[in-house]
Amino acid sequence: MANIHKTALVDEKAELANDVEIGPFSIIGPDVKIDSGTKVGPYVQIKNRVDIGKNNQILHGTCIGENGQDLSFNNPDAHIVIGNDNTIREMVTIHQPSKKGNATKLGDKNFIMCNVHIGHDVILGNSNVIATNTALGGYVQLENNVFLSGLVGVHQFVHIGSYSIVGAGTPTLMDVPPYSMMTGSPGVITGLNMVGMKRAGFSPEKIMIIKEIYKTTFMRKTPPAKASDELENNLLNQYSAESEQYAVIRHYIDFLRSCKRGVAPRHA
Repeated sequence: MANIHKTALVDEKAELANDVEIGPFSIIGPDVKIDSGTKVGPYVQIKNRVDIGKNNQILHGTCIGENGQDLSFNNPDAHIVIGNDNTIREMVTIHQPSKKGNATKLGDKNFIMCNVHIGHDVILGNSNVIATNTALGGYVQLENNVFLSGLVGVHQFVHIGSYSIVGAGTPTLMDVPPYSMMTGSPGVITGLNMVGMKRAGFSPEKIMIIKEIYKTTFMRKTPPAKASDELENNLLNQYSAESEQYAVIRHYIDFLRSCKRGVAPRHA
């Protein structure tokens, strides 16, 4: 049986695994499901339709499941899905999706620091770090292994690629390609996240092809649409479909072609 503090209010219809812990004065609604190993701290509210996976840590004052901050919000089937092994620190807010058929989603092993806001329809991949007082607007997408520093504001619909890093206080108004560093006001691309790639164990061959992609996309001042064509026609065909280089190039091409906000420019 779940370990529920005597002051917590847990609806009898909520589905909690036997080893879930619910802290003092927390409130868990009837449509909430929480899997094994997850610990919910004090003064946490989880309401509406929320599915939480295994071994998550949800700390003091966090609020998960409120309606999205959208004046036209009307989504009775709204749903939040949180994966496994996430750390969600104090006073985080995670909102329900506004668009019917969407879910606000967090993958696995994300580290979300205090006072972070995750807006409606946001999708987070795995192993991202989001630092204190950062806010993600509606429909934002983070891939995997992204680092957002403190006080970052991410505009609605922005897409941030894997292994990229955004510096503290940066207004992020345009899409950030994989492996990039962004800083400034508004944010511009200032280079490649070499430290992050080396820490992740990227091979020299993989880093070399990422440098070549960066040259094509930014150093030659090629428009993103044309850069994706150049990468596909001149670089992709040099590698077999099974190689790590092919996978990196293909992912980058797909990223450029999916951009809704436009690709952030390189620092002049």
